[in-house]
Amino acid sequence: MKRCPECNRTYADDTITFCLADGALLSAPFDPQATLRIPPHRRTNETPTEAFHDVPRRSQSPNKWKVILIVVPVVVLLAAGAIALWVRLAPQTSNSARESVTQTPNSVPSPSVLPSPTPDKLSVKPEATPTPEVKPDLSYLTGVYNLYALENPSGDSIGTMTLTVRKDNNIFARGKDWKGQGRIDGKQGYYDWKFEDGKNGRTTILINDNGTLQGRVFGSGLDWWYLARRQK
Repeated sequence: MKRCPECNRTYADDTITFCLADGALLSAPFDPQATLRIPPHRRTNETPTEAFHDVPRRSQSPNKWKVILIVVPVVVLLAAGAIALWVRLAPQTSNSARESVTQTPNSVPSPSVLPSPTPDKLSVKPEATPTPEVKPDLSYLTGVYNLYALENPSGDSIGTMTLTVRKDNNIFARGKDWKGQGRIDGKQGYYDWKFEDGKNGRTTILINDNGTLQGRVFGSGLDWWYLARRQK
């Protein structure tokens, strides 16, 4: 008879080599008459039982009651104040909400219309075209003038001058042996003159209200004033 060393099963058939339960290699033939050695009984130490003694209860401290007596009234006062404030504000809030509903019943906000973008060409303001200055027409001054010394305008004439004024206010002056060219604007102007002998200079002109001309001649050693009257 063979025995399994793992599960201690015995097999009477000596031709079986391995345990049919766990596959372990069977030992040599087993003698049932052999005395089995039982291992000694293993004792375990029991856990000692602890004895619990009643712990005397401590009396509540008197300071705890003092704190309770102080905190409870404060909490009550705060709650009462909050309730009073809510009661005072609640009617005003309800009245304002009721007025807003009465004024605008079933009001639906209308969508805001955004302005359409203005093209750059339309946003640019055209520049103001300057108004051309209208110059007075002084062509009426064209004519033949007698020249007098300014310090003696009632004396004898000292010469004559033919004056031509065009619409562009350019002037042409001519005397016995000289001629000149210039411009006149408004009530004053000038002309540059030149004599046949080469003398040259400038004459400034001022138009008086009575239609006479007052001129100053200077250049080539000359510096004198004259008064010109149109011939009739």
